Amino acid sequence: IHAVLNHGACSVAGGPHSTSVRSLLRPQPRPMVENGVYENGTTDAEDPLPRPEEIEIETVDLYRHDEEQAYVTLMSQEVKSLNFAAEENYTVRLCKELVAYHYPDELPLGSFELLASNKIRSDEETLGEVFNGDEYYCDRPDEAEDPDFDWKPRKEQVFSDKMLMQLSIWKKEWDEETKSYEPVDLSYMPYGKELTKQWKKLGYLDGKNMLRDEGELIAEGKITDPDKIADYRKREGLTSTLRETHLIRKKDALEAAGEIENKDDVDEALAWLQRHKEKDYNAALKLQGRRAEGEEVEVEEEEPEPDDPDVEVYVCEPPPLRGIDVSWVRARAGRGAQRSHAVAALAGRNSGAPAAPSRGPLSASPLPTPFVDMYMCVVSSGARSSSAVESSVLLHARAATCMRVGMCREERNYSLLE
Repeated sequence: IHAVLNHGACSVAGGPHSTSVRSLLRPQPRPMVENGVYENGTTDAEDPLPRPEEIEIETVDLYRHDEEQAYVTLMSQEVKSLNFAAEENYTVRLCKELVAYHYPDELPLGSFELLASNKIRSDEETLGEVFNGDEYYCDRPDEAEDPDFDWKPRKEQVFSDKMLMQLSIWKKEWDEETKSYEPVDLSYMPYGKELTKQWKKLGYLDGKNMLRDEGELIAEGKITDPDKIADYRKREGLTSTLRETHLIRKKDALEAAGEIENKDDVDEALAWLQRHKEKDYNAALKLQGRRAEGEEVEVEEEEPEPDDPDVEVYVCEPPPLRGIDVSWVRARAGRGAQRSHAVAALAGRNSGAPAAPSRGPLSASPLPTPFVDMYMCVVSSGARSSSAVESSVLLHARAATCMRVGMCREERNYSLLE
């Protein structure tokens, strides 16, 4: 092989003619049996498809619209695209042979698939059957999951229109274990490509590539690690205790069991729920109190529907500084001399200090109330140096300015924005 690559040609079977390596790797013409009949029993009249070497191609990505002749592009990220004049009876198999003929080293037959309309196309399909105006394939949710799903995917081109028609060359991956190419998988991979493929081979995923219940996997013998099985038993017991004794919802109990370090520690699980699921934890406490009084209670596992008339939705107004509460500073500092001192210090007109240099519009215009509140927050926090106070106030003021500008734009308050 090295000799062939270095010299570009070699003698085949001792014959007088030299043959290049590329021609050896190209798909060979369909062998005839006798009298012009091919192995599959057809003749040139019945199967008038050209051979790959007879089709002229261009290796440029271009969009060609010819009213007389249809053109097809075979696109790939591995090699240059192939553009060629096509007929409606050209098969996907012929397109594959064309790719392998021009790229025998990179894309030999069997190492790739051709895709159109988000589907893998079979070798027997013709271009007229591929480009027939059908909708692109998409994963539609079950009607029970989303009854209002009405999204319509785009439609494929129609061959007779002779518009842009493309087939994607999708290269297969090589499996070192089986020493063969893996089938192309176009399904959704929610856990990343490698992890989803690994779990899929182990049988951990369902038809939608989502993790199956761990108990089912253990029962089927797909999980055999003793530590994992013991950990699952602990979480199962903890979940049961949280639900039956403490009236925690199943979803919250499972989440707490998966988050805490000691999988069988009830106190740790309750502390986690109190911190991260405060609303649901308090609801469980109320149910426990009602049960202690002799009332028969029931845990609501599902969230109430948003349009439930029994559920009152209260929308609160956003705070003036988008989450920065300075009311405690006002109550502590008052509105007397400290506030006047804050205004004077920010404006650079403090009697005990020289005037601060101009900082543009901030020092030239009256200071809004939030800036003064910011200054008083810094002073109350213990900052004594005037320079440190002023620099901290400026940083807070710039942040407050950005927030106020965003609020003005959202509320279209152009006078305040100006």
